[in-house]
Amino acid sequence: MIQSQPFNRIFALVFVPTVVGAIGLLVMGIWPGLIGTALFPFFLGAFVVLALAGWVLLVAFLTTMDYVNQRLRLGRPRWGTWSAAVMLGVVTLLALHIPQRCAFAFSQSRLTTLAKRA
Repeated sequence: MIQSQPFNRIFALVFVPTVVGAIGLLVMGIWPGLIGTALFPFFLGAFVVLALAGWVLLVAFLTTMDYVNQRLRLGRPRWGTWSAAVMLGVVTLLALHIPQRCAFAFSQSRLTTLAKRA
């Protein structure tokens, strides 16, 4: 079963912003507290949270529709499944502070040298 062009376009319009947002969050996740400082002190912080929750629900809905309509007969995941996987991966990486740990591992030798000089 081949998908129609509008259906592919919808998933591409969902997947690309999901990946761009994921990269942005991972970059912001390097500095401790930057995500909270950048997003939540604004008056519209509540709307940002609602928009993110809406985006998660949209991706979950489209992924469910993908499975319900049996669009996965070809055996490979579609845009909705990839978007859900990207979001789950980013949340996991941010919850475990992986971006901060990678940044620290990258600069640990410099920090050790500075600590020895002090």
